Amino acid sequence: MATKLIKYSRLAAFGLLATYYIFLIGVDLDTKRFCNSTGIDFCAYWSSGKIANEAGIAQVYDIDSLKEFQEPIYPKPFPNNDFFLVIPFPYLPIFVIPFQAFALLPIKVGYFIWNFLNFILLFWYLHFFTLQVSGEKIKLETLFIVFFSLPFFLNIQYGQLNILLGIAAGEFFRNSQKGRPFLAGSWLAGLLLKPQTLVLILPYLVWKKDWRSLFGFSSIGLLLVGISAILAGPDGIDGFINILTGSSTGRSASNPLLMMNWRMFSLHFDNFLGTSIHYWISIIGALGTLWLVHKILANLQRPNPNTDLLSIFSIFIATMLVTWHAHFSQILTAIPFLAILINNGLMPNKLKWSWFSVPILVAIFSLFTVVTLNLIDAQPVQVNVLKFFGGFRGFIFNLLFLFWAYNTASKQPNPATLRPNLTEHA
Repeated sequence: MATKLIKYSRLAAFGLLATYYIFLIGVDLDTKRFCNSTGIDFCAYWSSGKIANEAGIAQVYDIDSLKEFQEPIYPKPFPNNDFFLVIPFPYLPIFVIPFQAFALLPIKVGYFIWNFLNFILLFWYLHFFTLQVSGEKIKLETLFIVFFSLPFFLNIQYGQLNILLGIAAGEFFRNSQKGRPFLAGSWLAGLLLKPQTLVLILPYLVWKKDWRSLFGFSSIGLLLVGISAILAGPDGIDGFINILTGSSTGRSASNPLLMMNWRMFSLHFDNFLGTSIHYWISIIGALGTLWLVHKILANLQRPNPNTDLLSIFSIFIATMLVTWHAHFSQILTAIPFLAILINNGLMPNKLKWSWFSVPILVAIFSLFTVVTLNLIDAQPVQVNVLKFFGGFRGFIFNLLFLFWAYNTASKQPNPATLRPNLTEHA
C-alpha cells in the first residue's frame, strides 16, 4: 500500500511539474516575450543562421551584424532605452550550417522543431547508450527523472544544444569501452562545440597515455577547425576568437553570476562581502577540485573496466566546477553517465531525488521571492537574489556528486562489485 502511494504521489508530482513547465513557456509565448527567456539561445542561433544565409558566415561574428538582425526579434528590456545586449554565436563556423536550415523557417516554428528533435534524439540515445554500456534497459523512472529535471527543461526552454554534448561524451565513453580509441577520440572532438568541456578530459587522456584517442580527437578537431576557417575566412575566425575570449572574461551575454562553477561562487562572495579576492577563491577551489578528482582516479585505477563509468562521470562533473563557463543546463554533458548510475541503482536514492527535486523547488522559491521583491520595488536585490539561486543550485550538486564519487571510490576494495558490468557488454 505504501509503495503504491509513493508511486502515485510521484506521478502526481510529475504531472504538476509538467503543468508548471508548460505554463512558464506558454506565458512567454502569449505575452510576446519570446526570445526574452523562452527561446533566448535558439533566437541567437536562428539569427546567426539568417545572417549566414544573407550576408555570409563571416558576418555571424560581426557584432554590428548581430545587432541588426537580433534587435527586431528580441524584446527590449527597457523600451525607452536604446541599450541592446547582443547575444553572440560562440561556436565554430561549421556549427552555423544546421541553423542556416532553421533560419529558412519562421522562428517559432524552428524553435519547436529544434526542441522536438532534441527530445527524440535524447530519448533514443539514453535507451541505446544504457543498453549498450550496461546491458540493461532504461527504466521509466530514470526517463522521468531526466526529462523532468530542471537542466533538461532549461535546455528546452532556452532552445540550447547541450544534448549534443551529452551524446558526444557518451559515444566517447562507449567506443572507449569497446576498444575503439580512434573513434572514441573522434567523438570527443564534438565537444569542440563548447571547448570549455575539454579542460579535464584531455589531460586525463594524456595521464592515461591514451595516444590513439588523442590522435582521433586531434584529427577530427583539426578537420572541424580547418573547414571552419575556409567557411568564415580570416575576418570570421578573428571575430570568433574575439567572441570566445569575450565570453570567457564576462563580456557579451556570458552571465558568470548564473554559472555553477568556482568562478560564480567567488564573484558572489565578492559581491556579498565587498571584497576583491574572487581570483584567489577560484584558484583555491579549482585546486581542491583537482585534488579530489586525483584521489578518485587513484582509487579507481585497478585492472577492471567497471570503474571507468565513475571515473568519467567524476571528470565531467569536476569540469563543471573548474571550467570558466558552465551554466546549470550544461550538466547534460554528463547525463548519459548519470542516467546509468540512476538506472542501475548505483546512486543513493537521497542524492538522486535531491538532484531532481531541490533545484526545481529552489527555482519556484526564487520566482516567488523575485515577485515579492518586485512588489516592494527592490530591483537591485531582486537581480542579485535571482542570480544567487540560479548559480548555487548547480554548484552545490556538482560538489555533492564529486564527494559521493570520492566516498564510493574510497570504499571500493573490489572493482568487480561496481555495476554495471561493462566487461560483459564491451
